[in-house]
Amino acid sequence: MALTERSRADIYTGLSSIVRSEAVEEMLSYFPARDVEEPVTKEHLQAGLASVRAEISDIRGELSGVRGELTGIHREITSIRGDGRDLRGEMSELRVGLSGEMSELRVGLSGEMSELRDGLSGEMSELRVGLRGEKSELREGLRGEMSELRDGL
Repeated sequence: MALTERSRADIYTGLSSIVRSEAVEEMLSYFPARDVEEPVTKEHLQAGLASVRAEISDIRGELSGVRGELTGIHREITSIRGDGRDLRGEMSELRVGLSGEMSELRVGLSGEMSELRDGLSGEMSELRVGLRGEKSELREGLRGEMSELRDGL
């Protein structure tokens, strides 16, 4: 959470009497002054993941629609067979066309899902690296501050 200006001023005033003002300023630089400077939180990450899940859910819905259409086509083919007509050639053409379209859909959806997965994985990796870096910087800063506090006492 970001510090308010009043809190920042109180901390600065209180610590400046026992620690060099430069050290206090350096310590306060590790705390955001505005909400937009906050690091990614678990809630932000969960909101992003919820968005990705919603997209995947939409894709699943589309796939369900395609399955329904294919089921309808299958019923039509079965009905035509039942009529006793010699439609093997037409059915073969339909089968080849459907197979090609299904393959295209499968490849397209597989690619999109792979891109989503890779994108999410990359973003999560970036977040991990960023958070580790910030955590390390905070530790080092606090160690330095503690050392300076000890030296000052």
